[in-house]
Amino acid sequence: MNISQPKSNSQFKKIKNNSGFLLVEIILSISLFAIVVLGAVTGILYAQKAQVNAGANNRAVAIAEDSLEIIRNIRSTIFSSTVPNCSQENRCGLQRDNNTGAWSIVEGNGDDNSGFHRSVLIQPGNINGECGVSYNDITVEIWPNGVDKEPVSLSTQLTNWNILNNPFYTFSLAWGRNGSEDGNFSYPKGIIADSLGNIYVADSGNHRIEKFDSSGTFITKWGSYGSGDTQFINPSDVAIDSSDNVFVLDGGNRQVKEFDSSGTFITKWGSSGSGNGQFNNPKGITIDSSDNIYVADTDNNRIQEFDSSGTFITKWGGIWGYNNGQLKSPQGISVDYSNNIYVADLYNYRIQKFDSSGNYITQWGSGGSGDGQFNPVYDVTVDSLGNIYTVDGNNRIQKFDSSGNYITKFGENGSCNGQFSSPQGILVTPTGDLYISDTNNHRIQKFIPK
Repeated sequence: MNISQPKSNSQFKKIKNNSGFLLVEIILSISLFAIVVLGAVTGILYAQKAQVNAGANNRAVAIAEDSLEIIRNIRSTIFSSTVPNCSQENRCGLQRDNNTGAWSIVEGNGDDNSGFHRSVLIQPGNINGECGVSYNDITVEIWPNGVDKEPVSLSTQLTNWNILNNPFYTFSLAWGRNGSEDGNFSYPKGIIADSLGNIYVADSGNHRIEKFDSSGTFITKWGSYGSGDTQFINPSDVAIDSSDNVFVLDGGNRQVKEFDSSGTFITKWGSSGSGNGQFNNPKGITIDSSDNIYVADTDNNRIQEFDSSGTFITKWGGIWGYNNGQLKSPQGISVDYSNNIYVADLYNYRIQKFDSSGNYITQWGSGGSGDGQFNPVYDVTVDSLGNIYTVDGNNRIQKFDSSGNYITKFGENGSCNGQFSSPQGILVTPTGDLYISDTNNHRIQKFIPK
């Protein structure tokens, strides 16, 4: 963060012309003023989303809508809490310039006979193509005498402006595009990490598994269309056991296939049907600390549990319904460190929590776009603290505590960083990094904790 300071350390005063007495006296040293501004801004440096709008000269300008929160904090720190004689002509409060994308907070109407006018302007910098401002160069200017006058020559360059609407995560990187070349995807879905931090993706439309390091560098791949041991038909999910063996849910072939970490085939089980060990369009797989395997048997509306060799242990659900423990097309599935099972109950628009034997514990969620709602819910994952993360048809990530209490969210529809199009896979690593299968954008996005 760099600070462009005024040429002098002079005091700023405004004298009310027609009365002869002092209306406002602002006595600030530049160093102290900079500290106040920086403290106000950097303490809450985040924004929910960037919307692309037509700007001056047909430039694309991204509006960080939740920069309002930054402005509110600047106001509470710098401005007085009481605004006398505030104009009713839309010159008080929060304002946005549709041409430039600048947000401002204004006090007073600038009329010497009725009050005063002070404002803070947050001006986006660095136009960055169709996805708008890069957020690496935001200027905050203080205009103590009103926006129609010359500003005080103090501005702050803010770095690493975050497009997310929460204080927890920041965008790190994205990789992939629509294609079959190494590192590209066709509707990626399930995603998992091994003990070394390598990432495995079920590249569903390309009928293969791709392996990357934690920075998205391609390592290897295996699979092609078909029913052979190393072939798949639209693999939907992937899981890792304690030995870093890779279990692929081959939804089109109604099988679970096991490989080592290099893609060498080990074994498989399953067939089409509704009996024990059979599947009907399965979509989700997870593995607990004992290497027991749980499969979301989607069109049979049930969960099946197997040991590490694929021997059937138990099942629950099996009835299309909305009562506790009943399921409507379960899709994503995850396990916590206590071996509790979380199921993305797709068309019940909820998460259900079970113990490892399938006994119902709790649930949360409903259909909609509000906090804690889903439309519908595609996948679920759990971090080392028991927090739950979901992806849903609202093109966003939501975070909950282990009891299902809503914590935060981020994301919206789109193809820019931090935007999603039907994300259907989510992973949280032991370090708290989030990886999202941004399915219809044919890419993976990574977010890191702040």
